[in-house]
Amino acid sequence: MGAFEIGFEGAEMIPWRSKKCTNLFAFLLINHGRLVSRPRLEQLLWPEPERPAGPTALKVLVHSLRRALDAAFGAERDFLRIGSGEGGYRLELGERVRADIHEFERLCRAASEASRHGAVDAALDCYSRAVDLYQGDFMDGRGEEWVLEQREWLRAKMMHALGRLLRHANDVDDAVTAIQHARRMLELDPTEERAFQAMILVHGRRAELDQVNYWYELCVGRLARELDASPQEETRRLLHRARNGDLSEPRGIGRSRRPRRRRRASTAVDEQCTAI
Repeated sequence: MGAFEIGFEGAEMIPWRSKKCTNLFAFLLINHGRLVSRPRLEQLLWPEPERPAGPTALKVLVHSLRRALDAAFGAERDFLRIGSGEGGYRLELGERVRADIHEFERLCRAASEASRHGAVDAALDCYSRAVDLYQGDFMDGRGEEWVLEQREWLRAKMMHALGRLLRHANDVDDAVTAIQHARRMLELDPTEERAFQAMILVHGRRAELDQVNYWYELCVGRLARELDASPQEETRRLLHRARNGDLSEPRGIGRSRRPRRRRRASTAVDEQCTAI
């Protein structure tokens, strides 16, 4: 997640300069334990119109990667070993190796499984830990096709996790947490409508109509500019309820139903909104 880093836990990261070696290692890491064919690796590492200098180009690159791993972790290590055979290469990790993408996907699977069994608290805990692991997009700064594909796959899982956490925060009226999740969603996708809906709900519950209008208009503008689209019916319905005062705290008998103007939000909510 984020820029590529490799090293021992709690120590400085090991310098890694070769782009081709990094790409080879990262792809083998994604497919760890599985044999990846030589033609597949050549297609990924030397896409058209760029081609290998010759039939030994991949062998030379694998040799360079092995030497880099030997220099970083020792030739006698029992982890991060590259095996070959049957027309391809395989990366064996070892029990002590931790990769953030693998842990992230494991937590997402565990959360989904817990949800299916009705274990809401366990699911929320796994989603929260997965979100904390997501420190940036996969191999940030790289633009190869296979990198972009993996990046979108992981980002979709991140958005799903954030969506579940955001829904729970809304259900329990935890404004600060809802804003935090909405902010991260908008960082990943500036047009994510669920995040705008959350902001309208947070401020609508507090009758902060100027903030309600701000987030709705921002949503309208971004959707039109980026997607040539309009807000969903759910977003428009939420706006109407907020403007009508239907989201704010229950009123006493005889009080006017006229929506109140913005009142001062809590300091924590103000700080979160300012950060967004």
